[in-house]
Amino acid sequence: MGWRLPDAGEYEALLQANLREDIQFGEETFGLMEPDIVRLFTTFNKVGFWRIDIDTGHGFCDAQAAEIFGMDAKDGPLDMVVLSSRIHPEDLAAVMESHEMAAVEHCSFQKIHRVLLDDGRYKYICCLGAWRARPDSAGEIVGVMFDLPKHQCDLRIFPQA
Repeated sequence: MGWRLPDAGEYEALLQANLREDIQFGEETFGLMEPDIVRLFTTFNKVGFWRIDIDTGHGFCDAQAAEIFGMDAKDGPLDMVVLSSRIHPEDLAAVMESHEMAAVEHCSFQKIHRVLLDDGRYKYICCLGAWRARPDSAGEIVGVMFDLPKHQCDLRIFPQA
């Protein structure tokens, strides 16, 4: 069975199953605030942030996202042809479809796909994204991406700052 988007009923069921109404933004969760959680997650994972302007199709990202994709960081729009060429050909259609779905359906997505390394091998990354409204425009898709850790039991300890 190949990859497919969930239908409307499946999407709603997934959303409801994963909705954490017990966690409110700006409030402590088990004594942690959002910045604490982000800091903890980024201690162990390279994390990059990105956005795509729906009206222009221009994509932008921070230095860490560019590094995850093996590209040079820049202030202006990304070269989407170069970025697309770094996504495994078998994964590209699903990546593009998730962005289109977010733009049209105003939904969120999570995808795991392969990114080309400079030595010709591929690595897996996880990408989370969501549509966000912007005044006087079709909005934008914003997200975060991170390298997936090795799929084995692995203990990594970092000293507290």
